[in-house]
Amino acid sequence: MGSKTQGNAFWREVDIQLMPHEEILYRGTPDVEKITTARLIHWTAASVAFMFVSLLLLPLVWWLARMGANRHQYFVTNQRVIVTDGLIGYRTRSVPLERISDVQVNCTWIERTAGIRSVVIRDMTGEAQGGATMQGLTDPSEVQSLILQEVARVNATVMSTVAPASEPTPVVSTDSEVVTLLREIRDALVARG
Repeated sequence: MGSKTQGNAFWREVDIQLMPHEEILYRGTPDVEKITTARLIHWTAASVAFMFVSLLLLPLVWWLARMGANRHQYFVTNQRVIVTDGLIGYRTRSVPLERISDVQVNCTWIERTAGIRSVVIRDMTGEAQGGATMQGLTDPSEVQSLILQEVARVNATVMSTVAPASEPTPVVSTDSEVVTLLREIRDALVARG
């Protein structure tokens, strides 16, 4: 079997398996300072090239962001909240007011920097995906208050139309076997005491 050779530092450690009768004629490592400098220059050049391409693409990215923002619309009606968004296609989410369980105002650090907020509407499932999100609001508290007022109005209307529950009517079984079994259970419980 062949012999192994190992590096002397753990980050340079290399195990190689030599073939029978094989000998190492030369073993070397690069000049760490020079290879580090070369790699730094390479990666910096790649980063500059990436930034240059990014700057060229910036108008396209701005146009796409603007197009997406123009497609994002929201409506609060007297029966539901509707949110549409999309870039090429679009999606419309509609949440009936009686299904809304929570209305939150959210703010990411990007939104904070831009001076905007989002209103997240959760439906009875409790998930934001089941509800809708209104993004880019400068007056989120007003929108939140309006939605909560409409939810309260709709819930009050629904509650006033529901008839109050009457007293439950006791069910009397005429089945003698059931009555007999219940009496036996009662007697056994009384006997236990």
